[in-house]
Amino acid sequence: MGRNGNRFAGKVVLVTGAGGGLGSVMSRMFAMQGATVMVGDIASDRGETVAASIRESGGQAAFAELDVVSAASWSALKERIGREIGALHVLVNNAGIISRTGVMAISQEEWQRVIDVNLTGPALGIQAMAPLLRNSGGGSIVNISSTSGLIGHPGVAYSASKWGLCGITKSAALDLLDWGVRVNSVHPAQISDTLMTSASSPGWRHANERAMPAGRPARPEEVAQAVLFLASEASSYINATELAVDGCAVSIGMAHVRSALEGDFNRLLVERYITPRFDALFQRGASTGCGDGLRMAQSAGAALTDCSRFYGHLLCNDARHSDQLWPYPEVDAIATAGMVIDGSGRRCVDEGGTGVSLANALASYDGVDKLFAVFDISIWNGPGTTARIPANPLLERAGGTIFRADSVAGLAQKMDVPAAVLAQTLDEYNSAVDTGTLGDLDIPRSAQARPHAIRDFPLMAIPICPGITYTMGGIDINAYAEVLDTNHQPIPGLFAAGATTGGLEGGTRAAYIGGIIKAGCFGLLAAERMARLEGKSFTVAHPVSLGATHASSDSQAFSDAEYHDQVECSGPDRDGKACGLARFPVLNMVAHHGEALWMLAGAAIAAIVAALGWNFLSWYVLPIALALGVVVFFVVLGIAELVTLVTEFLMPE
Repeated sequence: MGRNGNRFAGKVVLVTGAGGGLGSVMSRMFAMQGATVMVGDIASDRGETVAASIRESGGQAAFAELDVVSAASWSALKERIGREIGALHVLVNNAGIISRTGVMAISQEEWQRVIDVNLTGPALGIQAMAPLLRNSGGGSIVNISSTSGLIGHPGVAYSASKWGLCGITKSAALDLLDWGVRVNSVHPAQISDTLMTSASSPGWRHANERAMPAGRPARPEEVAQAVLFLASEASSYINATELAVDGCAVSIGMAHVRSALEGDFNRLLVERYITPRFDALFQRGASTGCGDGLRMAQSAGAALTDCSRFYGHLLCNDARHSDQLWPYPEVDAIATAGMVIDGSGRRCVDEGGTGVSLANALASYDGVDKLFAVFDISIWNGPGTTARIPANPLLERAGGTIFRADSVAGLAQKMDVPAAVLAQTLDEYNSAVDTGTLGDLDIPRSAQARPHAIRDFPLMAIPICPGITYTMGGIDINAYAEVLDTNHQPIPGLFAAGATTGGLEGGTRAAYIGGIIKAGCFGLLAAERMARLEGKSFTVAHPVSLGATHASSDSQAFSDAEYHDQVECSGPDRDGKACGLARFPVLNMVAHHGEALWMLAGAAIAAIVAALGWNFLSWYVLPIALALGVVVFFVVLGIAELVTLVTEFLMPE
């Protein structure tokens, strides 16, 4: 066997459960480091195969049949090692079995079997082999536990055995300290290519991988390296320690699982309302929108408007792994001026609409995964520079991929699409542009966006993907920002404003016209409505919905008569006590009859002045009295309106 260092030259290593999976990998790696390996396993065929493969590769190994739950089997192996080799420096207690049965379902037989193999076996092994390690000048024992021995696990017996193995490790480390024998434990999470993993269902393996922060299970070699470290002199000051080889599963596993679940919720909503091709979309926003508002509203009985379309843009596909390429620059202007093809070299969508319509169409496109915007240098230097944050020159500056070639064949090669098909697609497209027959193409092109011929070299292409910002659908509300139920009735006390309310920009065919403006306007409407309804009982008479699913509302006239409160605000309450303005008769009179009162007051002042001044000024007093009456009227009216304003603010009814 080719040697990779000699950390274990002259050392003897016993690995249990070495007939496959992690055990066989550890055995081979110990041998590669110069050790003589005893391959222990209850299955002689598997164990013999591993030992033979080590010897064939130039290493030193022998198979030892071992039943770890049998004290007699351990004793026999101890005598054999002492007789044939005379020393033992490393013991790796790797043999184990899995169980995922819960506490209420497990049988006594299953419980005992798991405890015997996973817990009693290592204890018997330490008891039998520790004297050999001591007599060999000291050594290292490594117990293969699990993250199930550090956190909770659904299998009660398996979890108990692995937690128990931590206790054995620490207790044995203390007992064997004076013998120069160190005892540590290694705690892997899921390991690929092992018997335990292969025995699991595909669904369990997939869920486990999703829960792993590293995004994958550990390779056996990665866990084996940790074991070799603890077995070597490089770890001479490490004792009674748990070493987790888990890709952060224990440390940040809960936060990662929460994020993964949020992603799942997002996937469920996208696949339900927008497109079954969730992975085709790229979230070009802050990635904080997971549909929480929609789910909460639905749980309260709210109706949703049409959520089948979304607001978004086309992005360079490199945005999936580069933060410099999202949310901008967008490539809408380039794609709508040229053409969009898939990996077959054929056009796959009508490019003649807006970037928003293109993004929606490509999100639902059930074709080849690769998508490209194909154009030429004229489009690049023309429409490519016209966006608010243009692709030319910002896309390349940010590291985005742009293919250039001085021939169709050269461009096709860089794009990895069939050259002949691409050439035919370009010819058909350019001919349709020249003759004005774009509507006759296999996929007709509309003319909302001006089409450009693609002829000027170099020809260019950008790998693209549809980017979603938010759905154009959302929570159905009325003109007061009140959330409506499925019968178009307001849900008392529930309001919505901003991006959660879909359809207010014009429904599924609208683009973005100011989320902040919309949120501010409807936020104020909601606040005003809440102030008017606070503490009141009211009935509803079919309010008008602004949602996109209720097209008939567009033609209905809306007035307060269609949505009215039944509020008792000026008389006694049900207990006979005055309520509202009825408690303040003067304010009540001012609020309801202010103008008439101050007109009378102005007239009275004018009459008094005229009567008092007639004897002195005769008829000249009349214009003076009239002017003074008008001044008094407006001054007192202003005071009355101020009182009314304050009253309405404090008492909206």
